[in-house]
Amino acid sequence: YYELVSVSNIVKEDDGIYTCYASNGIGQPDSASATVTVYYAPVITGTTEYFCGIGESISMNVSVNANPLRVTFGDWINDDVVLTDKIDTISTSTVFIDEVTKLHFGLYNITARNDIGRVTLQVELYRE
Repeated sequence: YYELVSVSNIVKEDDGIYTCYASNGIGQPDSASATVTVYYAPVITGTTEYFCGIGESISMNVSVNANPLRVTFGDWINDDVVLTDKIDTISTSTVFIDEVTKLHFGLYNITARNDIGRVTLQVELYRE
């Protein structure tokens, strides 16, 4: 005799080790564990707003959580402005602007992709 446990609407916080304990009142109880790994597309973490003056330099970054964590980032795009001077790691994309002009201000869209999915992240640069 066995009983099946099913979990629906699983979320990333459900990731972990689950242990089942069984006892029939005779002898020692028994247990078995199973590891549940939840895979999910990138989710933005950290700051999404930056402030800078015209003529200043700035570096902006976007960080994500994801599973699997290896994430590929696209260019930072704000209307006609495309920022390609960047450094990407498995979970962060950082761009650099040497001299900010009025065209740099606004909302940047950055695609982030892992084996599970693709999302568009948004970071905004405001004028001080």
